[in-house]
Amino acid sequence: MGLNRRSHFAVLILLLALLCPPAISVSAGNPPQAGQPSLADLEDLETFLDGLVSAQRSAYHVPGVTISIVKDGRLIFAKGYGYADLERRIPVQADQILFRPGSVSKLFTWTAVMQLVEQGKLDLDADVNAYLDFTIPPAFDKPVTLRHLLTHTPGFEDQGLGLFSRSPEDLLPLGEFLAGNVPDRVFPPGEISAYSNYGAGLAGYIVERASGLPFEAYVEANIFQPLGMAHSTFRQPLPTELAPDMSKGYRYTAGRYEEGPFEFVQPAPAGALSATASDLAAFMIAHLQNGRYSGPNGDAQILGAQILQEETARQMHTLQFAHDERLPGWGEGFSVAEVNGLPTFGHGGDTIYFHSDMLLLPEENLGVFISTNSDQGVWMRHDFIQRFFERYYPAETGETPQPPADFQQRASQYAGTYFPARMSFSGVEKTLNLVQPVNIQATPEGELRVTGLLGPQPTYWVELEPMVFTSVSGNLPEGTLLVFKAGGAPGEEDTQYAFFFDGAYIRQPWYGANSLHLGLLGLSLFIFLSAVIAYPARGLVRRHYRKTYPDAVPPTPLGERLALWAGWVFALLSLLFWVIFSLVMSDLNSLVFGLPPAVNVLMVIPYVLGVLAAGLLVFAVLAWVKKYWTVSGRIFYTLLALAAAAHMWFLSYWNLI
Repeated sequence: MGLNRRSHFAVLILLLALLCPPAISVSAGNPPQAGQPSLADLEDLETFLDGLVSAQRSAYHVPGVTISIVKDGRLIFAKGYGYADLERRIPVQADQILFRPGSVSKLFTWTAVMQLVEQGKLDLDADVNAYLDFTIPPAFDKPVTLRHLLTHTPGFEDQGLGLFSRSPEDLLPLGEFLAGNVPDRVFPPGEISAYSNYGAGLAGYIVERASGLPFEAYVEANIFQPLGMAHSTFRQPLPTELAPDMSKGYRYTAGRYEEGPFEFVQPAPAGALSATASDLAAFMIAHLQNGRYSGPNGDAQILGAQILQEETARQMHTLQFAHDERLPGWGEGFSVAEVNGLPTFGHGGDTIYFHSDMLLLPEENLGVFISTNSDQGVWMRHDFIQRFFERYYPAETGETPQPPADFQQRASQYAGTYFPARMSFSGVEKTLNLVQPVNIQATPEGELRVTGLLGPQPTYWVELEPMVFTSVSGNLPEGTLLVFKAGGAPGEEDTQYAFFFDGAYIRQPWYGANSLHLGLLGLSLFIFLSAVIAYPARGLVRRHYRKTYPDAVPPTPLGERLALWAGWVFALLSLLFWVIFSLVMSDLNSLVFGLPPAVNVLMVIPYVLGVLAAGLLVFAVLAWVKKYWTVSGRIFYTLLALAAAAHMWFLSYWNLI
């Protein structure tokens, strides 16, 4: 869930990426060579992790961290660091303290789905409407299937508002929430991967419908109990026996920690899991052993624990969808990528206060889980994974590629503004793209400069072949690819998509460029502010002169007065709207609970503005016909009317009217 990944950009991601996307692969390379540190040396492993986590907790302002590592069917490391409760100084214990792993929860949902597929109760390629008591509306002449949900390709637009509730009383039953919040279908199923929390929630509800058990109860009986996961639950609020062991979550702001409330997730199957690192180690072992579990020490402590058939598990771990064969993608639910040349599958997860990663390497029979209890942990979890694999599975460093001599001739087909496919197309959340677009520019050195993939931090790319670029930035793993796909008819020059890891980004037309929109908004607000100041000042001056020289200042005709009043009210309402809207949207952490009720009143203003804008255009014409005011006055009023019309287009474009 989470929003995000990096700095203030992480806060933006929190809304769009709540119940967050998968872990990023680290880099391309080879397994450990002779003389390198080995995971067989457990004392060295603990010494290394103690030092690494201590430094990272300080650097990233993280009160508590929990880690588990499994290797060859055994739990080889499980340890907590720091505090689960700062006020009471309760230490983190990996086998006792529960963290919220966010979208790692989805792996349990997908496992449950595949169990029911094995039993013949579900069909991955059937229309999901066959399993629901409400309807996913038809679109594109293709049904949405469970296979689409597992690979995040159902074509749903993204929804971030209302994914959390402030109290258990506000939680809706899963089916009621899903039926009342069906997102628009914006892509043909199976073509574009756009990460979907709604899709995961829908899959969990289908588990309920097919099994006859509430989702939480099904997972307890069919996954937690067979794996001995006694300190894990999807229930909200937490069961009485587990609640005392729940870690607090924190925000670090202004040099101090602020404790946050327990996060109630509306679509529980998408991210409501609470679990210990030791429990999640059992889940990692089971998947690394393709569904079979024999206890944390590999000694058959738990007999008959087979949560999946071997072939089913392999299917979940094997790439099923990618935008390009050279890119990471999705298995049946798991993110599938590479770390240092080794195949991996796993998932990352974020809530407001907790940030986690789970990464499994089948060839090494290795699984790593980390979770942090601070909003700043979104930085730490990625850094931890990278540092870990740099030490134990380092990458080989290759030569830096050089830009082709003729690249500048092709650069224009890549440059532009791109929006993520995972976004709201119909809701107010679309406005987030105003502050977090992906902008691609060609540099004089023959590279692409890209901002927005890692927040404001730029990345640089060199063309390997037409449409395929490799990273030459130190802030991305070596070998990371950026792949473009031409849109439209064959042979067209324009580029429609850019693919980065498993994400898709859509190139915007010229009128969608953020520089145009922000410039237009800034200019319009300047004109509105001028009108708000100038028109009352004009009235005061005229009143003064009317009192002093009553015969020299004739009364203002009714048409002129109405025109001035319409312009002043439009300008004032526009400024008030943006001041209030900016204040509301500034706290994205609160928006995941839904828009405040006051926003419903605020959103009436654009409709009033629409009526006034039409009046301003009429008055602008009348001003020239009837010669209202001076020429400069008529010019300013005409600019005001045009700014009003442009502002209405802006509001419409960003779904604010």
